[in-house]
Amino acid sequence: MKAWLIHPYLDLQKTLGQIMVGVQWDEWVPQDDTMCQEAMIHRSALAIRLAMLGLPDEVMEISSTRLKKLSGLEHLKSRTFTVAREKAEAGLPGWYREKYTFYRWQWWQGKKSGNVPKQYSLWGNAEFS
Repeated sequence: MKAWLIHPYLDLQKTLGQIMVGVQWDEWVPQDDTMCQEAMIHRSALAIRLAMLGLPDEVMEISSTRLKKLSGLEHLKSRTFTVAREKAEAGLPGWYREKYTFYRWQWWQGKKSGNVPKQYSLWGNAEFS
């Protein structure tokens, strides 16, 4: 049996893999180059997100360079990785990024040290994106 799934979910294959044990997955290769690029960014964003969510609780920060290696995306061009990273970080729970490094967000830790990132600052012009 063959099935084509069109979906917006980053982790659908993982979820269905738990239910449909032994299923074989094949990537659809679109004919249009722009679609290929979007598919590559989408898969890369998934790899980044899963790598970050799989980090141990002791890891409080990770550079983009280490994240690229950890998620197995060393082969990606710099700009493609940047776009995928931005897509992956949107709504990523417990993390924020400053320049090229992700930090694990712990409100009490930032408040005690005075190191609260400006986008979460209670004073002045807060920037939310």
